[in-house]
Amino acid sequence: MTKIIDIHSHIGKDIDVEVTCKELIEIMNKYKVDMAVISPLGKGLIHKFKQSNEQIIQCVEENKDRLIGFCSVNPWFEDAVEELEKRITKDKCKGLVLHPTKQGFHINSPLIYPLMEECQSLEIPIYFHTGTSMYDLPLDLSLLATKFPKVAMIMGQMGTADYWMDVEPAAKLASNLAVETSVNPNIALIQKLVKSIGAERIVFGSGVPFTDLEYEIKKIELCNFTARDKELIMFQNASRLLGAG
Repeated sequence: MTKIIDIHSHIGKDIDVEVTCKELIEIMNKYKVDMAVISPLGKGLIHKFKQSNEQIIQCVEENKDRLIGFCSVNPWFEDAVEELEKRITKDKCKGLVLHPTKQGFHINSPLIYPLMEECQSLEIPIYFHTGTSMYDLPLDLSLLATKFPKVAMIMGQMGTADYWMDVEPAAKLASNLAVETSVNPNIALIQKLVKSIGAERIVFGSGVPFTDLEYEIKKIELCNFTARDKELIMFQNASRLLGAG
């Protein structure tokens, strides 16, 4: 049976969703997910990112064998780089999550270049929410990726529903860009990406609590991939990005 790493889930509270650490573990157990990457929600991406990072760290500390933490910082804050460095080196978070729409910057803005440089120095991946608005278009993310070719970047949610047609050309432009599968229901796109850029650059994510974990797993099963491609998507690629073993 293929192991599963969910590279994109959350704990915390947003306007219309909420999930606790305990609830997330219960969901993982129900659907046999081995490990999950957790990141902040709602205000935890905007002005309460330090408090949310602390919550992430505590949750991981209590579930070291199941959870991996990605911190978030708001690039408008002057101490964003300092907070990132602290969470990675001191608190052992494994990556950074940025949400251009909620945090109010263009995905290819010079505002975030200092964070990109720090991520390159720390050798950590960055997860970008994409397809929410004109702030976070897949093709603009590929331009950022070409500027920082040594930084591993994850295109979250496959451009969501509105910009899915740009996902494949964007991925082809930047080999350091992986595509994550959550939220977007487009099974044909996942199949097309495996053929065009290879299963090695696709990573499974659920988007919990915004989406249903059972559905997100079923979505990959419906693609009818080979056992090798499925293992790459569901486990091996994320394990390589995270150093999770």
